[in-house]
Amino acid sequence: MNIRMLYSLLGCLITSQAVYAQPVSLFGMFQTKSNAHNKVINNLEQGLKPLGCLILREGKSFGGQGNYQLPPTNSFFILKCEQSLLDQKSAHSLIERLNNETHNLVLLEGTDSQSNKLSSTEPGTNRSYIFKLSDYNNTSPVQRNLDLSQLNTSAKSVEHHYTTESFIQVDNAYGMERPDELVVIYYNSASDGQKFRDYNPGLMAKISRFNQDHLTRFSYISAETNR
Repeated sequence: MNIRMLYSLLGCLITSQAVYAQPVSLFGMFQTKSNAHNKVINNLEQGLKPLGCLILREGKSFGGQGNYQLPPTNSFFILKCEQSLLDQKSAHSLIERLNNETHNLVLLEGTDSQSNKLSSTEPGTNRSYIFKLSDYNNTSPVQRNLDLSQLNTSAKSVEHHYTTESFIQVDNAYGMERPDELVVIYYNSASDGQKFRDYNPGLMAKISRFNQDHLTRFSYISAETNR
């Protein structure tokens, strides 16, 4: 192989790696005493600094509703990482320490298709968050995407609507069976969330129908964030 071909091959490899190397999001939830939450998050934040991860959200969670068998949890966090955290050997000791400091630790990691569309670095305090875990039946992906697009368009047209902050395709999981996706949505306030549900029975029925038609299981987890 001549030197020109070698440089060309190396250039292709570097370009290929640049294309596939993209930030990942990691969602975590755990159970701890209420007065220990801040200490756990502070310890986590210190351990994450050399690993290329940033805490975007962290706060209280209030249990889940749905047909996932989720362990009891009362805390959550969302990270943005330069690369997979769960696949880094250097992160194993941090995850082990987090597991020892808490109960029922769950970690879900993957790419976020919303990351370039919506900024999750804006303050999230006072918002009412909902995390939706889903498994798709994949019987009609084209119809599923069409139905989802129509639902989102309909939701944006009414008052007190939710906003999708993250749409994470889950590639790796710790502490539970891997779901297909995690969607992070929020209302500007808990009052907005209640009004959206109360004032839009037809839209709520369409959301329920979407779940029946396209999901094998799902759960909603409500939360509020400290940042």
